[in-house]
Amino acid sequence: MQDEGITNPSKKIKEFTKNFVEKLSKMQMDEEIIFENNSFFDSKRNLIIEIPIDRGIIFFKTTMPITRKADYYLGCLDGSVFLDFDVSDENLVFLIRTSFDGYGCCDFKENSKPLSVEDSKIFIQFINHDELFQNIIRSLVKKAIEINKENIWIDALNEYELLEL
Repeated sequence: MQDEGITNPSKKIKEFTKNFVEKLSKMQMDEEIIFENNSFFDSKRNLIIEIPIDRGIIFFKTTMPITRKADYYLGCLDGSVFLDFDVSDENLVFLIRTSFDGYGCCDFKENSKPLSVEDSKIFIQFINHDELFQNIIRSLVKKAIEINKENIWIDALNEYELLEL
């Protein structure tokens, strides 16, 4: 099901599923499986496998020097990554710049593609809350990165696992 594209879980979950199915296939059909604390155990309490818990990247609002102009700034991964967003006169949100520790600043404002009208509206609504709703912001950042990934250093995206948000 995962390989056919019906679902699109992260690489970690795909690997977990493959390993779990492989381990279960080697067990007796009547073996009791115990689930506890995100782990699966056999009836003798031997660990079969632990579910990888993706804590998710936590975003925070920040500011930048006046020389780095944008309407909104987000940081993540303890300040190792920053993402700058602009809003057009039509209220479309554009990811215009990223910076990564070890890579530098990637400015692609002229080539940026916007979020959809609906996603832009949601982004603006939720970025202006005092506290960020992480699931919503994470989803919108993922979309912005995905539609602009040809403008961003792929090595940096892979290293910081931003394609797997």
